[in-house]
Amino acid sequence: TVFLLTGCMKMKINFEVNADKSATGSMDLLFEESLLSMSGTSADEAIEDLKNEMLSSEDMKDAKITTIEESIDGKDWAGVHIEGADMTSSEMQAMISEETIDGEECIVFRMPLDDFKNEMDAQLSDAAGYSVDKMKALGLEMVINVKMPGNAKSNMGTVDGQNVTID
Repeated sequence: TVFLLTGCMKMKINFEVNADKSATGSMDLLFEESLLSMSGTSADEAIEDLKNEMLSSEDMKDAKITTIEESIDGKDWAGVHIEGADMTSSEMQAMISEETIDGEECIVFRMPLDDFKNEMDAQLSDAAGYSVDKMKALGLEMVINVKMPGNAKSNMGTVDGQNVTID
């Protein structure tokens, strides 16, 4: 919660949608190192604790979690890169479909971002009386990158060839 309330957290979620309608994903969670050290342990210990907590979750039991470090705008950041977290095939089928749009066969990837934002707003409000918009104003960054198997079109975010970036 401290990281969220100070805005010292960056989250990057990556999806790659394949032509066979399968997908892979990864996520990077980064925290400003100076804030990690305020927890009374070293940044390395705090990240190791985070990794262990994540791996104890049933959804993360098969995930590969590695430590990452970055320098952003002159500040040191540390965190985790997560690959292989469980996502059921029914969840993926709900997100990826093949449809005809304007007479063209397309692979469509849908993310219920309104539901995600409403869920995050409810969790943040319960925890600290905040909203996603308030957190973004404090500096929290959450970016979703989606790579499609062909040239992408999107009703949100920015499109660059096969890639869609949603902030």
